Amino acid sequence: MSRLLGGRGALNVLFGLYFLLVASSGGTVLQQAGGYFLGDGLLASALAYALQRERAAPWRVGVEVASALARVLLGAWFLLVPALSDQVLTSVLVLVVLCAAAVGLGAGEVALALAYGRRSAGFWRAIAAAGLAIVAGIAMFYAFPDVSRIRTVLGVYALAHGLLLLAAGWRGAPGMPRAAS
Repeated sequence: MSRLLGGRGALNVLFGLYFLLVASSGGTVLQQAGGYFLGDGLLASALAYALQRERAAPWRVGVEVASALARVLLGAWFLLVPALSDQVLTSVLVLVVLCAAAVGLGAGEVALALAYGRRSAGFWRAIAAAGLAIVAGIAMFYAFPDVSRIRTVLGVYALAHGLLLLAAGWRGAPGMPRAAS
């Protein structure tokens, strides 16, 4: 489990740094975001499977499955329809879907965590990840249509989410010291 969290965190950190440090045109931003969401979604689905095998709380498995599914679908959409950024109406649709997915998933994670998991492992990670998703969704809305600002929002989100996942993976790694809860 800690290896999956660490791998997913490392992928997020790498994409975050890439989005923040490498400039590109508008069309390639969606393709790069598609690669990021697809890769992260596949690792999130592996994490959901591992949680289910370990008989984790159903709310944690549900949150991870919903997150994985949304990320894989967004990633596949961005990669399979490369002309998205060429049409204004489609760009606005992408913005609405991306912002709604981020805010909706974040709000769902918060609701599930508060309803079922206050005392369970992963509660604060779920709350922090949900908060990041909500903030990123709102920031993405305000960054539109400036491609460089959208890249910055994606980069900061991926970097922060990656660091959160790395910390969770490190904390759960065998043989590593654990912080008092």
